[in-house]
Amino acid sequence: MISGKQTTAWAEVDEQGRLVIPAEIARAYGLLPGARVRLDEGNNFVRMHRPVTHLTKVYIEPTVACNLDCITCFRNAWGAAYRAA
Repeated sequence: MISGKQTTAWAEVDEQGRLVIPAEIARAYGLLPGARVRLDEGNNFVRMHRPVTHLTKVYIEPTVACNLDCITCFRNAWGAAYRAA
């Protein structure tokens, strides 16, 4: 189970220039050898996203007429980058 509180872990770059993350972090996020993860770069950070094989939430929208404007829609909390996707 993944903790809800933020923790600090250290990764290292090996001799081949690959980023190596701690095994316990890889296990916690379902990262098996060969797994692919999405990395987003910012001005001063790199964010790693869980692989789709290890999702924590799935939203189901039973409609054929979505206008992205419902008051209860979780998309209202997304940033502009996600709206454009």
